[in-house]
Amino acid sequence: MVYGHKRSAEATNFLNNLATKQGEKQPDKPCIMLPTCLSQKNAYEEYVKEHDKPFCYRHFQRVWKERYPEMKASERTTFTECKECAMIKQLKTQKLTKEQLVVLEKQKKAHLLVARIAREKYYKHAKKAVENKKKYISIIIDNMDQSKTNLPRFPTYHKGDANLTRLHHHVTGVLAHGQKKSYIFTWTDKFGMDCNITINCLLEVLNDISEENSLPPTLYIQADNSAKDNKNFILMGFLANLVQRKIFKKIKLSFLMVGHTHEDVDQMFSRLSVHLSGKSIPTLPVLQSLMKDAYHPIPMIMHLNGLWDYRKLGMASPVSLTGHSSPHIFRFKEDHGKVLMGYKEWPYKAAEYKTVDVTQLAEAYNLDPEQLHLVAEKGSRAFDLMMTDLRKWQAGGKLSDEHISWWKEHLRSEKIMNIPCTPKASSFNPYQVPPEDGDFYSTMTVLGQHVSNLSKESVVRVVKRKTR
Repeated sequence: MVYGHKRSAEATNFLNNLATKQGEKQPDKPCIMLPTCLSQKNAYEEYVKEHDKPFCYRHFQRVWKERYPEMKASERTTFTECKECAMIKQLKTQKLTKEQLVVLEKQKKAHLLVARIAREKYYKHAKKAVENKKKYISIIIDNMDQSKTNLPRFPTYHKGDANLTRLHHHVTGVLAHGQKKSYIFTWTDKFGMDCNITINCLLEVLNDISEENSLPPTLYIQADNSAKDNKNFILMGFLANLVQRKIFKKIKLSFLMVGHTHEDVDQMFSRLSVHLSGKSIPTLPVLQSLMKDAYHPIPMIMHLNGLWDYRKLGMASPVSLTGHSSPHIFRFKEDHGKVLMGYKEWPYKAAEYKTVDVTQLAEAYNLDPEQLHLVAEKGSRAFDLMMTDLRKWQAGGKLSDEHISWWKEHLRSEKIMNIPCTPKASSFNPYQVPPEDGDFYSTMTVLGQHVSNLSKESVVRVVKRKTR
């Protein structure tokens, strides 16, 4: 299909900007989905407003289908829908006046702009870590839907299996962008779902990344907007302590807008779900083996048998935080012996950080944590039920004698708390300032000479030739 060069280029550029700035890569399929409040008709209306001689709607649809077939506009989503997008979509179904439509359109654009800015900031942090691993670490951490990894798991069940116990094996995924490494941590209900999981997984990743127990000066963390796991004063106090110990010079903790968070780690979980679908997974080792085959780079997989109780240290602190549920950006830095936490609602360049002194909160983590000693009550009940149902799983032909032996040992191990193999924060050395690149100065010298030559004035003269 051939169109007029200028109009075709304009339509293509518009669609490219739409895909880049508003579209979200879907974790479960190779497509880019626009927010539910932005239909193809809405996109065309914006295209018309921005161009003097736009294509007609049907021509615009053809260009879209040919140039960007992977970009979809749908009123439905299989993932958590943004509340604001749902409200905008609902309002559009009502009979609104022209003035109301104008106001609604402004609200929609402002909402999508904020979501885009937050996502682009995350991409910027990841890019910095990729380009300079000596200065930056960028990681994203999230938890997978546990229903996908309840064990044992089989593609088919008969009626007698319906009420048998399946043990929750939670999955926490971490991606380190600069190192191009992926990590998967599995754990059961012997632990509560709280920030101890996040902190211990973070320490394990940092230990793997570190060189001689030292790390780059800047850490970027992208986390799920969950108060139980991440967005709480315990995790923030721990991060402040890492700065106080000079393990890092600066830490940024960021949260994306709810409903606009389908990023790298979700794509990893999607690949895991697809690969696990339809397969028999009688034991955890089988699950871990399948996970290694499902994603590239091949993830480092670790089952958590014990945790350091950093939550207890935080709960013993004489101070806490309040009002931290609304901001989405947090920055931890030291200034003249004080640890300051900067925060702002969204990563606008023009927005200044508000700061609060969290030195006292950070000091609560100067002591080394104890290991967790008590198995969670929920987990203890689940282990007993699973042990009782093992005989029924075997009678139904789902688990072999070898599987039963593994399960008995696994349940015995889960009923006790092991000493964590994860290093404590105190085991890390202060951050290392990367040396200046020696090639930088030599390159700058050459460039400086080039600039000097650009300003040099040439002199042209007539001279006598030498005759033979």
